[in-house]
Amino acid sequence: MCNAMLPLLKDGPVDYCFSSAVYPPKGSYMFSGNVSTKDMLAVNVRYFRERGWKKLAMITTTDASGQDGDRNIGLVLAAPENKGMSLVAHEHFNPNDVSVDAQMSRIKASGAQALIVYAAGTPFGTVLHGAVDVGLNLPMSTTTANLVYDEMKQFSAFMPKELYFTGPPGVALDSLPSGPLKEAVRRFVDSAKAAGLHADIGLLAAWDPALLTVAALKELGLNVTARRMLDYIENLHGWAGAYGVYDFRDGSQRGLSQSNGIMVRWDAAKDYWVAVSKLGGAPL
Repeated sequence: MCNAMLPLLKDGPVDYCFSSAVYPPKGSYMFSGNVSTKDMLAVNVRYFRERGWKKLAMITTTDASGQDGDRNIGLVLAAPENKGMSLVAHEHFNPNDVSVDAQMSRIKASGAQALIVYAAGTPFGTVLHGAVDVGLNLPMSTTTANLVYDEMKQFSAFMPKELYFTGPPGVALDSLPSGPLKEAVRRFVDSAKAAGLHADIGLLAAWDPALLTVAALKELGLNVTARRMLDYIENLHGWAGAYGVYDFRDGSQRGLSQSNGIMVRWDAAKDYWVAVSKLGGAPL
């Protein structure tokens, strides 16, 4: 939806899209929330690489999100630091498919050491079911879109032993060093708890964009022009939120980079996610 709207914003208004899969051009009136899907995938691959898992498999949906993953995995693996990494299996499925047993069987036979699942919600559950059906026991990772508390409960019966997620600092409070970032994440987590809600991606997606937009309106006034709002955000830096510490001067239209991504895994005993990497993806 954000990509469809982008051509309509030649002269404003400013649009802060919650999706990390949109890549607005520098200077456009659209901003994108969260670390980009490409950078999150780079964080994921770094974590696998430094764990010694260099033969990867990937399964993606055939929709726009899956196509984004298809593009980005090639770009990430082509980076010099990932020399020696390989994609030994790359499978696809329709989001409406009720079984991926055939795809998972081919992945099982490929010699892969770890699996990246680029699917969200019900299709992600289909992949988890398929892994159980064929006895696939590889370490798995998936996208930020699956950092949903209710989803973890729904899929608990067939959760693999090693399931990792690329995520923002907002789901890794206890692992963060003291400083403005940790305090910003603490405000997010405490606000969620006070409202009786779980601090997951469903809340986090809108948290920073909303706070940042309100901060801009408080600074500039409610009658600010779209151009003035754009200039304000594009020059904002050092602003700490639950996604990270922003610097919009980089021209990314999101102000975040790989250094803001973190790998987490679901911990059933703690009933929440726990960090398994430092910011940027290096294993703890």
